[in-house]
Amino acid sequence: MLTKLLPTSRVFAILFTGGAADQLERLRQEVQPAAEAIGRKLTVVTARIPQELDDLFSEFARQRADALIVRASPIAYAMREE
Repeated sequence: MLTKLLPTSRVFAILFTGGAADQLERLRQEVQPAAEAIGRKLTVVTARIPQELDDLFSEFARQRADALIVRASPIAYAMREE
């Protein structure tokens, strides 16, 4: 879907907040190969507390992420004002 909205984008980032480690690993295993198959780079990162956000957004900028997907969770909702 993102390739239709942003057809020239090559680098995508997913911000994973909360959840179990196995959920994060499953997300990586499912999404990473799909992104690579269509010639896109995908970065999956996790934030557990709001103080981690500044460093993560700096990392997104360094990697020149064209789009950011934030996985919905109560923690992400609580961090929306950060």
